[in-house]
Amino acid sequence: MNARQQEYRLSLELRQVNDAVSCIFHSLLTHRSVAKFQYKGDSNYTLGSLGIKEVECENIDLTYVRINSDELTNQLEKEIRPFIAELDDTVRASIPRRRTPLSSPTLTETAVPLLGAQISLEFFQRRPRSWPLSVEAVVWERWILLLDIFKANSYDDLARMRVSVAESVGEIVLQLCSSVNRPQYLPKMPTRTELSNVFDSNLTDCQPYLFKVCRVPIRPETVQQSGLTGMRRYIRDLMIN
Repeated sequence: MNARQQEYRLSLELRQVNDAVSCIFHSLLTHRSVAKFQYKGDSNYTLGSLGIKEVECENIDLTYVRINSDELTNQLEKEIRPFIAELDDTVRASIPRRRTPLSSPTLTETAVPLLGAQISLEFFQRRPRSWPLSVEAVVWERWILLLDIFKANSYDDLARMRVSVAESVGEIVLQLCSSVNRPQYLPKMPTRTELSNVFDSNLTDCQPYLFKVCRVPIRPETVQQSGLTGMRRYIRDLMIN
């Protein structure tokens, strides 16, 4: 089965990565979660209630909604945290090799391109295979974020980016909401015995479709020049506006 796939590119400051990724992935999970099933027999069931909660971003002027579930939030944070930590480690390792300008900083020195990275949210279902093979995890939907990350060296630059990146993230959320509601493949609702093949039933207050976060950090030395050129163009436009 071919997985449905969407890609979005986003330019942002290093300190905004956690807010942006959390906002976009929580927005997806809002559409890919249901309330807890209450089964009556093997295939008849009712659904409980599912609440939502508003969250204000720390480094982006944006508020988004997520499923009101601390368990789901903690699970997603646990998946994103290693990605953020690896980005920070990569940036710190590259700083000693950067030359500090002696003259007045230029535009690209004010906001320095750092690296590119990729992180995705994938939804999958488990399909049993004949013995002695194990259960197969089949991805049916994949949402990819391509991130161009740089460092703002002044509070004024970061303040402008709080607004501009909020607009970009908001546009991505609107696009994915439009896309996620189109007719598409979804795993059929499972029977009681098949529930764990489709949904994560370990949470007590909601049931997201089975998902995983996949990350592909790219070290600074491997960023293509075309990518850096695009990032510098974005920085120039940001400073002008």
